[in-house]
Amino acid sequence: MAYVFKKKNPHTGRNYPEWRFRYKDVSGKWIQGVGWPDKQKTLDHARSVEAERRAIRKGEKEAPPAFLQNRNKPIGEVVSEYLAWGNAQGGRGGRPWAKMLADNRRRFLAKWIDELHLTSLADIDVVKVEQRARETLKNRSAKTVAGHVEALTAMCYWAVKRNYLARNPLQSMSRFDIRPTCPHRAMTPEEVLKLLAVTPPHRQLWYRTALATGYRLSECASLTVRSLDLFGPSLPLAADFTKNRKDARQPIDRELADELAAYCKHKTPDDSLLDMPKKNTTSDHLSNDFDAAKICRKTSDGKATFHSFRVNYINAVIESGADLKTVMELARHGSAAMSMEVYAKAKPERVRAAADAAHKYMRQQMDSAACGTGVAQQKTGTDDVVVSDDEEGGCVVSEVISGLGFEPRLFHYVLDLS
Repeated sequence: MAYVFKKKNPHTGRNYPEWRFRYKDVSGKWIQGVGWPDKQKTLDHARSVEAERRAIRKGEKEAPPAFLQNRNKPIGEVVSEYLAWGNAQGGRGGRPWAKMLADNRRRFLAKWIDELHLTSLADIDVVKVEQRARETLKNRSAKTVAGHVEALTAMCYWAVKRNYLARNPLQSMSRFDIRPTCPHRAMTPEEVLKLLAVTPPHRQLWYRTALATGYRLSECASLTVRSLDLFGPSLPLAADFTKNRKDARQPIDRELADELAAYCKHKTPDDSLLDMPKKNTTSDHLSNDFDAAKICRKTSDGKATFHSFRVNYINAVIESGADLKTVMELARHGSAAMSMEVYAKAKPERVRAAADAAHKYMRQQMDSAACGTGVAQQKTGTDDVVVSDDEEGGCVVSEVISGLGFEPRLFHYVLDLS
């Protein structure tokens, strides 16, 4: 039987103004809740809820959808379950999240809970999220804000699959323009030569390996001595260390393979292949090498970074004449748009050559149409003028007598094709 009671404030020793109530749920378990200062209103509510639960327990009434039971679940518990799932199997292929992704999701969700004062999933509102995102855009880049929103959106989709929500409250939210204002650019052959000329031998191997495989900085740092395949030769990399969480195997030339083998001659199979330090330290080394080579890092084409080696590699594959599927395979891209719209760079000289070739082709087509097998005609006074082809492929003009009234009229055009 449902009942109500008062609870004391431990700090003041006085009763709270609201009455509390207890009732038995569907499973017969006692449930406690906070009501109103009005005792009778609180008691009526508790009896009503208990009667509904009793009817469900006896089969007299259908149970409400699961999301109605879970939407008021404390947000802290939901986040903990989501993070535990992600760290166990949330990545591609059922693999755990990468450490950076897991840390970001945890930080971003904690920030949303604090800024929006969330207590349950039912408190997530698209209007409030958009408003907060617009405020954050004033101080942070669009890509950073998009990452924050993605963490909350991904958790909502996860909650929908587990019947914690009927629908994703953020599914109508528009995307942000995350195109980089200063993209990673490809380095010119002259810049690559100057960089390698001033770089110590061990760092030359870093850069040459990145240029020869298109591996990202973190992927290069994950290579071990065991990764070196001298029979291919190639550099395979396990899915746990790639961005797309798929096994990779990038072919390399024999010269680089022999140099890598000589470099790690006295290492164990599990030792690092390139001995690359942490990401920030590697970037600092590259920045110093750029300065020593007198390479301008930022140009109108973008900025030169370690990722530029990957841009160079993908463009070299394209320039070599590889078909699109091969380009996607070597770039390890899941879509052609990523390879061709983000990484592929159109060279001005090739654009000019293609445009000139197109203009020449169109001119030839028009000339051929004008001096083809058909005859163009134009009425000029009482006489007609005929334009036809001569034996050398040019155009000749001839006059014809005007019609006498019963033969078909010919209207010839005179074209100056000089």
